[in-house]
Amino acid sequence: MRTRWFVLLSALAAMVAVTSNAVAQQRAPEPAHLGFRVCNQTGSEIQVAKALNLSEQGKPQDIVSEGWYKLAASQCATLWPGKLKYRYYLLYAQNKAGGKEWKRDIPICVSRDSFSIRHGRCEANKYHRMFFQVDTGDEPNLFTYNFR
Repeated sequence: MRTRWFVLLSALAAMVAVTSNAVAQQRAPEPAHLGFRVCNQTGSEIQVAKALNLSEQGKPQDIVSEGWYKLAASQCATLWPGKLKYRYYLLYAQNKAGGKEWKRDIPICVSRDSFSIRHGRCEANKYHRMFFQVDTGDEPNLFTYNFR
């Protein structure tokens, strides 16, 4: 008889623990989205390249560039996940079909195919595109840049 009660009480305790855990998981707030996002608000696909100057002030430039991120119309992507570590980020985008570019005055090395380039060195099979700087201001968590 005691064994039956023990088994019954153990099963009941397990059910209460599982139910309590499920309720706690349902109530837990979702973590805030963190990072630097870009959104394509054009009517067609664009290709995006990103870059960062990782050097400390007063030291030689240490540019890291990566691409290409393909974004369909109305699509967004997080290019740098997590809390924003920098205030300034560099971007370049192009719509090959429409012949449009989002560019400015900062020459950064890229490649025709997917790439990750460290130190900004442009070797024979690579070329420069004119990136622009995005100032995220004092925002430490989430910043979104919209291509229009």
